Amino acid sequence: MNEVAISRSAGNPWLVCRRPRPGAIGLFCFPHGGGSAGEFARWAGELPDVEIRAVQLPGRGSRIDDPAFTTMGSLVGEVLAQIDFHGRFAFFGHSLGALVAYEVARGLRNSGRKQPERLFLSAFPAPHLPRDLPAVHHLGDQELLAAVAEMYETLPTTLNEDPELLRLMMASHRADFAILETYRHLPGDPLEVPLHLIGGTKDRITTEQMEAWAAHSNGPTDLRWLPGGHFYLRQQRIALLSQVRSHLVQTNHGALGQQRPGASPGTDSVGQVSDPPALPGQSAVPRTQGAQGFLSELQAGRFRWDLISPLPGQDEEDRRCGDVAVAEMTAFLKQFVDPARVEATGRLPEDFVQQCAARGYLSMRHPVEEGGLGLSALNAFRLVQTAASWSTAAALTLALHLGSGARACLPLLGDGEVSRDVLRACAEGVGFGDAGTEPSGAADTTRDCTADPVQGGFLLSGEKIFAQNASSAGFLLVSATVRGSGAEDPALFLVDTSAPGFAVISCHDFVGFKGADNGAIRLDRVFVPRSRMLSGPCPQDPAVPSRLSPRALRAIAARGRMYPVAAPAMAIGQLGVHWSRQFVRRRSIDGLPLGAFDEIQRLLAASLADVFVMESVVEWCLLAEERHPGIDVIPEMTAAKNITSRACWRIIDRTLSIAATEGLETASSKNRRGVQPLPVERLFRDARGLRIAGGADFLVDHRAARAMLSDLYATRSSADRTRPTAATGNVVGGQLTARNQAHLDYVARQASAFAEVCSALVAAHPDPEELFARQRTLILLSCISGEMFGMAASLARAARMTAEGHPDAQLLADVFCEEARHRIDDALRRLRTAREANHARACHAWLNGDELAFLSRDTITDPPSGPH
Repeated sequence: MNEVAISRSAGNPWLVCRRPRPGAIGLFCFPHGGGSAGEFARWAGELPDVEIRAVQLPGRGSRIDDPAFTTMGSLVGEVLAQIDFHGRFAFFGHSLGALVAYEVARGLRNSGRKQPERLFLSAFPAPHLPRDLPAVHHLGDQELLAAVAEMYETLPTTLNEDPELLRLMMASHRADFAILETYRHLPGDPLEVPLHLIGGTKDRITTEQMEAWAAHSNGPTDLRWLPGGHFYLRQQRIALLSQVRSHLVQTNHGALGQQRPGASPGTDSVGQVSDPPALPGQSAVPRTQGAQGFLSELQAGRFRWDLISPLPGQDEEDRRCGDVAVAEMTAFLKQFVDPARVEATGRLPEDFVQQCAARGYLSMRHPVEEGGLGLSALNAFRLVQTAASWSTAAALTLALHLGSGARACLPLLGDGEVSRDVLRACAEGVGFGDAGTEPSGAADTTRDCTADPVQGGFLLSGEKIFAQNASSAGFLLVSATVRGSGAEDPALFLVDTSAPGFAVISCHDFVGFKGADNGAIRLDRVFVPRSRMLSGPCPQDPAVPSRLSPRALRAIAARGRMYPVAAPAMAIGQLGVHWSRQFVRRRSIDGLPLGAFDEIQRLLAASLADVFVMESVVEWCLLAEERHPGIDVIPEMTAAKNITSRACWRIIDRTLSIAATEGLETASSKNRRGVQPLPVERLFRDARGLRIAGGADFLVDHRAARAMLSDLYATRSSADRTRPTAATGNVVGGQLTARNQAHLDYVARQASAFAEVCSALVAAHPDPEELFARQRTLILLSCISGEMFGMAASLARAARMTAEGHPDAQLLADVFCEEARHRIDDALRRLRTAREANHARACHAWLNGDELAFLSRDTITDPPSGPH
């Protein structure tokens, strides 16, 4: 048990502890000059596994009548005498508080007492460096107020209107400036604790001044910059606390090793490039293919129930961290985003991106030392889902920074100029996006946009018609064909949108996603430095390898769809079942409750089951790598795009059917007649758009099946290729009901049958391109494997939740699996049938002749002129 008796703080004016947490590590917080313990009041609610102990200095706050100290020696001596530092604890100090925390730590060490486990030192240069600011502690109240305002811009000008308040506040500031201006650092042995240095990017303190702290501890030292000025911690509270918490959690686990300033991530002890670090909660994409994932094994005929069950779940500690972040996101959205206005104007608030950047939302997955919030993959997903439940456009803006653009590539770029450029942009809150689709379409494997090699880089020319975050991004990822390289695949470039020759030529509005930032761009000989070529051949130096391999790009694309597609799909699905429940509860027909009718029960149960499978698939995709390090989850993440978007579409379609005419009515119309203005029709449009976003669903299916069959072609002559086998009835589901065990047996049997079908197709088509041209066949194969994956994930989750005390999850898994089996059986029947209509001839007749012109008879086919 923690030995610090914080319960005694009620009688100790030096400490404020609003939420005692016995057994938790304590964080003593030292305020800035003129500040009080109230600066840290909200921290207790946002660090659920840390006990916040704010130090209340005399002369301010609840101790306004106590005389303030004016020298460092007397202040530190009294702190050491009045506060009992025992048990496990760390220090956080901001500005002058950082210096006080450091001297208190030295005092503890010099007196033989226990030292803090970590020191968080914020916005203050190393103590031995000379000060370059004029002395102000001798000034009068008005002059001191002006000096403080000029240096830090933290005090309200209205203080002049209240002389007594001005006198009290200036007294504490004057005393603290006296401490600072009379302080002289006394040389001594370095401390033996880790130092975590944090500063604001717009503060006057330099990197050299912060890094000089390393001389004062033999422990590891790291430096992190957050967007903002001297008081960055108020706007960047979430990002700061995420960093603090991550280090304290490491302390809980005994992991004290940290990187010292100047050490380069991605290099080993001899400076050679190593694999780049992974994001929190996410394994780095390996340079070579990792272990087979569940879906890859399933497609080979091996039903690996041991891989997927028990389905990974979010641990409680990470969930609590996510709960805090979700609450912050909810409050932010309700304050800054009006969904009805976004729908009416087609635009998010002008400063939305800047507001998100100030809170770290544009880089929530990246480690705190790189300007991010350090959230796990699942917590970042939860934040996007929360945003989508309020405004799909807001969610897409966040998701595209998470899943696409240079930020998504950053963990794979290693250390170098481009990484430093991206990190610097992240710290400054610069937006990112990407631009791949050209006027000729998105499915072409080549690009009309060109990159001409010149000295030092490339000149990019061409147009992109759909650029994500086109008007708000400071950098865009742009694909282009490199002239003279002889390569068919396009290269990828990081383009500065402020460069000469770059222009946004139009902003787009879509059927759904009102307010999403998307537009057309033109590049007219835009210069891109060679260092910002992320993938593809380099004609100037063919020996230089591509930074991003094709496999890495596929991994980024697969992960990228999770945030802008799966997260909004989850939000829309959950809203659909919520609104359906509200409607069904309040409606009846001839005195019989609507919920008593068989078809309503079937529709609603099917929607609930679709939400359940979406959640199950997402948990597997985002947590599997923690359970099975090195596992290849690209196939599952690719499948998740269609599993979630199609389930979402089914749910919102059923929601409209259940609500009937009220489902078609717009939110504004409902508002006019005084009923709850549920925007069902808006989410209907958004849900349909999700089936296209990230690639039309049938194209994603085709590409996934093509990748799977390509592996079969590559291994068909391999000596280790064995006939696919799978358990048939021998897979034990543990906590599953009899019906769900039968569903599990069905998946096991179908895994073997599915692999045999694939092998037969490969054997019957020696030329891969001949098989790949049978698009419907490949699409059906992907649909079958996706349904089997969804069944397995939902069954594994039902078994886990039953063990956790939620047996009703079995009902949802049963409903989903029954529907999925019908879809699988239908797809298999279509695959095996020899009866085939002549689709090609019908299509040719329509496209190339007038034989079918009667189909448009009596229809005005010319669109109206002007805006619609």
